Amino acid sequence: MQIVLIGNAPTRLPDRPRTLVVKNGDVWLWPGIRLTQRRGTIVRPIDTDTARFWLTKLHGPEVNGRPITATLARAAALLAGGNEIAAQATLDRAGFERLSPEGAILMEAVGGRLGVVTPGMPVLARNPLWQKKDITLFAPMFDQFADAGAWFEKSSGSGWDPTKHPRLGTSPNPGWFAQTTGDTDPPAPPRIKLPPRPGGGPPSEPPPELPDKPPPTEKLRNKVAKAVARWLPKAGEVIYDAAGKILPRRLRMFMDALHATIWLYEKYPIIQSYLDSPRTLSELQAAASNPKDGYNVHHIVEQTPARQAGFPESKIDGPDNLVLIPTIKHWEITGWFMLPNYNPEFGGLSPREYLTDKDWATRYRVGLEALRKFGVLMP
Repeated sequence: MQIVLIGNAPTRLPDRPRTLVVKNGDVWLWPGIRLTQRRGTIVRPIDTDTARFWLTKLHGPEVNGRPITATLARAAALLAGGNEIAAQATLDRAGFERLSPEGAILMEAVGGRLGVVTPGMPVLARNPLWQKKDITLFAPMFDQFADAGAWFEKSSGSGWDPTKHPRLGTSPNPGWFAQTTGDTDPPAPPRIKLPPRPGGGPPSEPPPELPDKPPPTEKLRNKVAKAVARWLPKAGEVIYDAAGKILPRRLRMFMDALHATIWLYEKYPIIQSYLDSPRTLSELQAAASNPKDGYNVHHIVEQTPARQAGFPESKIDGPDNLVLIPTIKHWEITGWFMLPNYNPEFGGLSPREYLTDKDWATRYRVGLEALRKFGVLMP
């Protein structure tokens, strides 16, 4: 790792490697992520969640214990008054002087992708929390800051080489390198959006555990994702007040931890879809023609038992029998069909066993009942 500063600090401050730099009246995070918004003489921080998302990628979950909001607000106020030296000093005192082990590896990967130098900063003494695939996941997210990274180097006299910074349409992956010259704010990070559900009391059970390291099998990773998805609707009953603000501190802390658990990002689609409100049958059927992440095409009448019973493919895979539903709901409904059921109609049999000798209409009715039972189909 080269010991080269991406942007020179004001000359009266120590010239040292940093990730947070004041330049041209704004606060920037390496390799070119703007953390303040300037509108004329007014300077404001970007939203805290977005700032935390990018800071944690380089400095680790330890960032969650830092006063990010207060630091950026103080720096923004000083920049609005034209005092860049004091603003830089504020950033230097905020405790972002060390990279996380995984952040150091990610920084090398990003620097190599963008062709920009990396600040040689000390690294926290602990084991990395990520695996190689996590670096592969996050490194491309920094491609959108290639232009700003080049601007940093060019403005600081670091020997900018334009051949190392392919632009839109010239990259092997067109669209990776968006223009971010300083007039564009960083995009909001991926986050789970909780539905407002007023009323009710606090969740009756504690939130699920979020392992820092991914469980060793896909089945175990899905188990954690299911636990998160099932707990959030219970917590969602109390998350908003009349002004739309999150109420309980415990839920806020859990959501911060959830968004800092790197390996769970790939499970966001199935967690988010689980929070969907029930829909009409026609909406679910129409959606089946456009599958998307976090959802499965579901057969209202189970396809394998229907084939075994001799029903034609035109009915099994017909549009009336296909709906698009959240993936975890699909798993739950499939499990429900397999397990003994104490509904008097089924006589202690599982729904699948009960339906073995039934006609199509009966199978379809039970399939719709399952969709309603698991909150997919409107009553």
